Amino acid sequence: MTTDNLLNEIGLIDDEIINEAADDSVQIKSRFRWVKWASVAAAVCLTITGALFTLQNVFRSNTPAGSIKYYQSKDLITIPCTFTSGGMGGGTQNFGHFFVKDFSELATANPTRNNVNTIKELPVFKNEKGLWSDYNYDISKIDSFIYFDKPAYEETRDYDIYGESHNTWNICFRKDTKLSIVDQLLDYTFHRVYYALYDLDENIEGFDAGWSRVMTQPTQPGVIYPIISLNKAKEKLRNGDFFCYGSENDVAKTADILSVELEYLTDEYQVYIQPFYKFTITDSGWDLSNVMECDNKTEYKSVSHVFVPAIVDKYLDITEPNLEFNK
Repeated sequence: MTTDNLLNEIGLIDDEIINEAADDSVQIKSRFRWVKWASVAAAVCLTITGALFTLQNVFRSNTPAGSIKYYQSKDLITIPCTFTSGGMGGGTQNFGHFFVKDFSELATANPTRNNVNTIKELPVFKNEKGLWSDYNYDISKIDSFIYFDKPAYEETRDYDIYGESHNTWNICFRKDTKLSIVDQLLDYTFHRVYYALYDLDENIEGFDAGWSRVMTQPTQPGVIYPIISLNKAKEKLRNGDFFCYGSENDVAKTADILSVELEYLTDEYQVYIQPFYKFTITDSGWDLSNVMECDNKTEYKSVSHVFVPAIVDKYLDITEPNLEFNK
């Protein structure tokens, strides 16, 4: 989709819709004008020409987003806990996995971000084939996007060693703040479109490059499990009892915690979709001076995510070792 086409399509949308979308968008610091248009572009994808793309024959519970069922059980079973880096190598004892100019560039719209203390239990879901759609590599086609009655948006970015950011990572999801914090987290997890846009420049071009995927809710209800407290999760973090993409355990005791949120890992390889405490960390010992190959290398900081399983140990069976790269 070219810039002209995008702006033409925006002209078909009622100003009230655009303004409402802008109110719910997540503002992330960025050098690109894409942030300015992020909520508008998402509104285009969701409401263009007034059509609602329900995709009833492809995706379940699309319009409107259905409630996600879960229940309490007296007979809780032990569930396997798995993790793989998915090829995301990066991070050594000298630097973290992501390079950013400002920590806010990786700030998510997760409703539990720095808001986890009131949550004592969460549902666990048996993974199912087909919860994720196939990749759609033609971003100009919007027939893979889902309609949400209460859309909200998230955008994050990071940089390469040359100080360039060619990608923006975006989520459009259902957001209803009247729901409980648990149900908001489930909406954020399952009622979402995940899409990436490549090679955006200051003229808002490059919209034809990217991909999208849709995730929908499980057909079977989840079972509620008790979760560990934030303090216990921090204790595990300091002891190096977490999953990571690189060698973050080298700084487990010294790392600064920038944020914490509860996140469901939803990769297809997992037997159960279950919550983790996701800590975003940095460390004063991480030095990018010998890594960055740009003139303004001092502007960049190094950040990593590490994941502590949230389900209490009694019901958890970690079936795979932590997979680490670049050690």
